[in-house]
Amino acid sequence: MSKAKIHPDHLRKSGGNLKKFGGTVEETGQKLEETGQKLVSHASGDRSGVGAVVAKFTGRATEIAGKTFKEGGRVAGSAGDRLGKTADLYEEADTTAADKLRKHHPSAKGKVAPPGGSARSGSPVGKGGTGSGKKPKRVPGGGAGSAEKIGSPSGGKDHKAPTIPGGGGEPARIEGRLPHPDSAEAHLPELLSEHNVTQEEFNSMRHRMNQPDGTANVSHEEAMKWRGIREGIPLDAGTSVQKVLSPATADNYLKNVHIKGGFQADQAQGCFARMSDAQSMKTPADYREGLRLDYDDHTFPAGLDSVHVLRTHVDAPENYSVPFGGPTATGRSNIEGTKDWSDPFTGNGFTGSNAHLVPEWERAPGPLSDGDQIFRVGRDGSEQLVATLDDGFWIPEPGAK
Repeated sequence: MSKAKIHPDHLRKSGGNLKKFGGTVEETGQKLEETGQKLVSHASGDRSGVGAVVAKFTGRATEIAGKTFKEGGRVAGSAGDRLGKTADLYEEADTTAADKLRKHHPSAKGKVAPPGGSARSGSPVGKGGTGSGKKPKRVPGGGAGSAEKIGSPSGGKDHKAPTIPGGGGEPARIEGRLPHPDSAEAHLPELLSEHNVTQEEFNSMRHRMNQPDGTANVSHEEAMKWRGIREGIPLDAGTSVQKVLSPATADNYLKNVHIKGGFQADQAQGCFARMSDAQSMKTPADYREGLRLDYDDHTFPAGLDSVHVLRTHVDAPENYSVPFGGPTATGRSNIEGTKDWSDPFTGNGFTGSNAHLVPEWERAPGPLSDGDQIFRVGRDGSEQLVATLDDGFWIPEPGAK
C-alpha cells in the first residue's frame, strides 16, 4: 500500500488551479491565433516585396503558436477536471471503507483508517460525520449489490452511498482501487446522467443480465436504455486493446503457425477489451472472472498459474463492433442484436462479470501490427513480455520463459 497522503481537498484545489491556468493559456492561444490571422491577411494584401513575405511568415508562425497554446490550455483544463473527479473518488472510497470497518469493529472508537484510502483527518467513525457523498461458442478474451446506507444520528435523512461503477460496488472501494480515468467505470456516472438512469437502476439491470440468458432477463425498454449507455462508450483509433489467449492459441502465436485457410500468427479476431478497462484485472483469476472465461473449464480451468495476453491497438475502429444479442431469441429481440452465443455471454456489450465493469468489442479477422506484444501474466500479478511482432513474425523476448 502506498504511504502517500492524498487529501481530496488538495486535489480539488490543484485541479481548480490547473483548470484556471489552462483557461488562461487557452485564451492566450486564441488571441495569438487571431493576431496571426490578421497579420497573414494584411500581408496577403501587401505586394511590396520582402516585407510582405516576412510579415506573412510571421503571421503564420504566430497563428500556429496560438493553436498550440490553445490545445495546451485545453489539455491542462481537462487534466484539472480529472483531478477534481479523482478527489471525489478518493473521498467516496475512504468514506465507504470506513463505514465498512465500523460495521465489522463496532467497538472501535476515534478514527478508523480505511484500507487503501488516503491517510487524512476526517470525522471519527461512529460520530456520524456528514461524509461525501448449441450455439457457436463465445470467442474468449474481450471481455451489484445495493449500496449501504449511511446513518445520520443528527436526525437527517439516510442516503444511499454512491457506488463506484463496476465491481458490484464494494470490491473496488475496499481494495483501495481507483478506476483508470479513461475507463467505462470512471465515465459511467456521466453516461447514466445523460440517459436518465440511476445507479440503482443500472445495478439492477446489470445483476439480472449477468444471470443465465442475459438480455432475456430485462424488458425491451430497459435493454434499449442499456444499449444507449453502452453505445456511449467509444473505441477510437489508436486505443490500446487486449485479448486473453487460450493456451493453444498462445502456443500457435509464439510458434508463428500459419495454416492455409486457418490460423494465421500475424492476425487476430474475436473479443477485445480496452486496456483502460482491463487494468483492474491483475491475475489469471481476475481475468477468468472479469472476462467470464469460465465458459469452458478445459480451456481456462480455475487455478491457472498464468495466462497469455495479446496487446495491440485499434487501427480501424470500423473493424470492431459491439456484440449485442444474447443466448436467447427473447434477449436478442429485447436489445435488437444478432449475436447468438451461449452463456455466460450477456449480449449487452459487457462481459458478465460481477467484479469488473468490462465493455467488449468483437474484432473482425485482420492483420496485427509490428510492435504488438504478448505478455505472460502470473498468479502473483506479475507481467513478463514474452514476444513482440516484427515484420509479421513473433520474436521471443530474450530471457523469457
